[in-house]
Amino acid sequence: MAENTAPQLETGVVKPGRTVCVPRSNAKSFAGRDPETGEPILVPSVQEFGPNQTIRLPREEIAWLRQRGFLVDHDAKPPSRTIRSHEA
Repeated sequence: MAENTAPQLETGVVKPGRTVCVPRSNAKSFAGRDPETGEPILVPSVQEFGPNQTIRLPREEIAWLRQRGFLVDHDAKPPSRTIRSHEA
């Protein structure tokens, strides 16, 4: 029986004030031409995910981004922006 080698995907939400850029392997962008051959040089295009956007990546990458403060859990509530006042 063959093993399932597909990476397990996990979801995270980009933390407010952060941006995550992810290469898109299925889309290529023109970066220039090889000076010797004149052939086009294609590189993976990048997709940006801004604050509070949901991102789905392999489990290891999600864990790495969470450890460094770029992601929060997808079910985490955003912090309240209400300022509490105190009576004197």
